[in-house]
Amino acid sequence: MESPEPFHFTPAPCRRRDGWTAERQERFILLVAEGYSAGDAAAEVGLSRQTAYALRSRPDAADFACAWDHAAAHARSTAPARKARFRTERTAGDRLRIPRTYRGRLIGTIERDDLRGAMARLRSLDRMLDRPRKLTK
Repeated sequence: MESPEPFHFTPAPCRRRDGWTAERQERFILLVAEGYSAGDAAAEVGLSRQTAYALRSRPDAADFACAWDHAAAHARSTAPARKARFRTERTAGDRLRIPRTYRGRLIGTIERDDLRGAMARLRSLDRMLDRPRKLTK
């Protein structure tokens, strides 16, 4: 996926080395701009959704909150194009990776066939059969 233009902001000061560092804040904003939810983007940078919202509500993180709002608006404006591309790229033989967690930690993944594309094609064939045919004489 094409990465959006960087969102320039002043990262909030980090209180811990394993917390919301400047790099993690920038990566989080870029992920939100690409269409990730706050929880998924936070998990991708190794932190939780709750800590993302806690950082956002801090008075010294107003620039981070503003960048988050702009990134979310960018994601909403490009969502129809992403959805259309996703719909056309799906094929019958796709595989899904389903994460399995236990007590909040990833313990593994399960792979299975993604049959949504095949089912969509079958529904379109059914609709074609249901249409009345023009008789040729």
